[in-house]
Amino acid sequence: MRTSRLTPLIAILTGITLQSTALATPDQPRIQQTINIFDNQITYPMSAWQEAEYHQLKQSKRKSELFNTYRQQKNRSFIFEQIPSKETFKIWTKLNAISAIFHPDQKQVTPEHIAYNNKDTFKKSCTSYQYIEIPVQTKTSRGLIVTIFCEQIKKTQEGEIMVKFITTTPNLTSIQIYSEWKGAPFNALDEKTWPVSWDTIKDQIERYKMVDIVTKQ
Repeated sequence: MRTSRLTPLIAILTGITLQSTALATPDQPRIQQTINIFDNQITYPMSAWQEAEYHQLKQSKRKSELFNTYRQQKNRSFIFEQIPSKETFKIWTKLNAISAIFHPDQKQVTPEHIAYNNKDTFKKSCTSYQYIEIPVQTKTSRGLIVTIFCEQIKKTQEGEIMVKFITTTPNLTSIQIYSEWKGAPFNALDEKTWPVSWDTIKDQIERYKMVDIVTKQ
């Protein structure tokens, strides 16, 4: 669910690279992506499903796209989304994304403001929702990790769970990195009905604690 609510601005993407780091186990290193947006070099771990697809493709030695992607740059905003290669953006079950907004004229914007906007969007879009917010200090950034359970998206037969890392950078760029899972409407109090397990959600939260952002001075 796209939740950017600030005045949009132009994002500059110079490239995306994949790299392995020994954060998981020696035989299954965690895969990270590095992207440069608005003079911010952002390195963040792939989601578990992305790692699984990466290893499957590597073992099969097939030459094909790793993920289906959507990318848009408009004014001062940027978004880049990835879903499984066999899914479409009309019907998908898993999504990983990063979005950025450059706001030099809005110096007061904090991760808390952005988290509130996310909460408000889900409140308006969902028949019922649950919200968890935790402060986080990564090696390079202060921010929040929010988890939102949308039991049913209004006027649809879908429910959604999202885990999102939110931060702002020294050059006044808001960064949101997030994973979403969609499925049938569910009961937030009954994990058996969820589109993703609690263990996977906890794993994603831990992954986002490893986000690394270096801002060009």
